[in-house]
This record gives sequence, structure tokens and C-alpha cells, in this order.
Amino acid sequence: MARWFNLDVNSPFAIVRAATQQDVVETVREALRIGVPFVPASGGHSPWSTIGEDGIIIDLVLFSGVEVDP
Repeated sequence: MARWFNLDVNSPFAIVRAATQQDVVETVREALRIGVPFVPASGGHSPWSTIGEDGIIIDLVLFSGVEVDP
């Protein structure tokens, strides 16, 4: 897929495809511990990210729902 405009296109350092809730928890904890920025992705609207080369994307495409425990 080609973009018509490539200004400010960011590529992450890594993409973590989480298969379990524990994968997400461990990824977030490690990113916070070492100070790496991260963003979630869920099969969204674009193959490009808002996170740059110093960050990671946590890919949630394998998840089919979300439960929130207040």
C-alpha cells in the first residue's frame, strides 16, 4: 500500500503481537520500566503509526473483545 504523502510517517522500533492478556501486561510493564513509549493497535485504520523509531506498537488484533474491571 502506498501513501500519497510521506511527511511524518513513523516506523516503530518493534511491534509486539500480544496473544494473551498477560502478554499485554508484561509488554506494558517492561516498556514503562525502561522508558520506551508505546501505543496500542487493534487492526485499525492505517499501517503507519504515531510512534517513532524509539517506541513499540502493542498489536491487539488477536483479541476479540475488551473487559474493564473498575
